[in-house]
Amino acid sequence: RNLGDIEERPTENDRCMDVFDQLQRQLSTDQSCLKYLSDVQQFYDHQIRFEGATYNPVEGANKQFRWEINSQDNQTVDADGMRAIYEAADTIADELLVLALGAWGLRPNEVATLTADQFVDDEDDDRIVFEERKNGPGEVTVMFGVNVLHQRIHDLDEQGWTGYLFPSPQSSSGHITAKTVNNRFKRLADDAGVTVDGKTPTAKMGRRYWYATYNAAMKQMLDGLEDIAADQGSS
Repeated sequence: RNLGDIEERPTENDRCMDVFDQLQRQLSTDQSCLKYLSDVQQFYDHQIRFEGATYNPVEGANKQFRWEINSQDNQTVDADGMRAIYEAADTIADELLVLALGAWGLRPNEVATLTADQFVDDEDDDRIVFEERKNGPGEVTVMFGVNVLHQRIHDLDEQGWTGYLFPSPQSSSGHITAKTVNNRFKRLADDAGVTVDGKTPTAKMGRRYWYATYNAAMKQMLDGLEDIAADQGSS
């Protein structure tokens, strides 16, 4: 689409709204919809700042959809809290569980079902590959905790195992459940004395720490690119 032609704006606006109509039917929460909207807005803002686009076709989109985030359901552990929870872990398995939630941004059910063969060990691009995820196939970059992952695999290799990083001999599936992930995270939070609004944080709150940190980092990166472009005297 030609984002430089202002006459195309009504058509492009309608096309984008049709996409978000589809997303709204497929996604379960306003928060999920707003995450997609934020990513798309950042993309178009970049086009305006650096690529010569004259308009953002999703500007004001939320005035149409009126998505809202319930702050009670969107609480997260802060950086000090996540650090304390990680330090409360006294096994490699628990360290890996905290990293998977807070440093890799995995959902509790994704942590429970992790297998060694999902990891692509690449010095320049360590990552986790999902054939199927909540919103389709995808990859997650592993920037921290690779050494803990390797140690966990080494420990399990010595025990003999089926590939799950959090195995459970009591479970017919061969791995722990999302509920167990949540219980272990809450136990570590209790051990560390970490609370959120006076309550023990859940595994989902640990994941939201990654999400909040990721969004803040993306904003900083885009702001930094704008400063670089200004210094270069070029869009």
